[in-house]
Amino acid sequence: MRLRVFIGRIFGRRLPMPILKKDIDLWPTNLLSFQPDPEGVNRRWFALFVKPNHDKVLMRKLLTQGKKYCAFLMPHSGKTPGGRKTLSYKPLFPGYVFLFGNDTDRYDAVCTDSVLKTLIIPDQLSLHQDLNRIQSAILAGYPIGQAQEIDPGRLVKIVSGPLSGFTGKCVQRAGKSRLILNLSFIQQSAWVEVEDSLIEAI
Repeated sequence: MRLRVFIGRIFGRRLPMPILKKDIDLWPTNLLSFQPDPEGVNRRWFALFVKPNHDKVLMRKLLTQGKKYCAFLMPHSGKTPGGRKTLSYKPLFPGYVFLFGNDTDRYDAVCTDSVLKTLIIPDQLSLHQDLNRIQSAILAGYPIGQAQEIDPGRLVKIVSGPLSGFTGKCVQRAGKSRLILNLSFIQQSAWVEVEDSLIEAI
């Protein structure tokens, strides 16, 4: 750090603060290639509603326990009080971690003292597909973030690219198209920025 400050002084500018290490937000890395059981007996998705600011805490505990989980962390730019740029990672769906397992896994997660409650996911396959699409968008480098509001939008379908076949409401922001993914059972949404040439109205 002293070397960074020294170099910054030589060139008359402040260098960005080091990037904070990203926690593992998908474990195992091939988790989304697994499929939930049709009857939801042996392995299925649970939505864990966590205590405030316990998203990463719970992820670390689940990783230590060898549990399977998903909670996308997205890069977030900020500044220190002194004006220095920083980069951290924040949950795409704050307050929620998705656990993949059985009732024993859910019980172990609740016993970490980071979980306030677990939510029933009525449509396992739909959630699994949504998480897969989000992961595909991230890996393909699409801009993606948390949607604060659900605005009226036209229903569209992506017809080419890594997200081909994905449907949703499309809204315009600063001249760019954003496809809204609404996880109604946790009352949160995410947007994926796509090119107009990749979508068509339904």
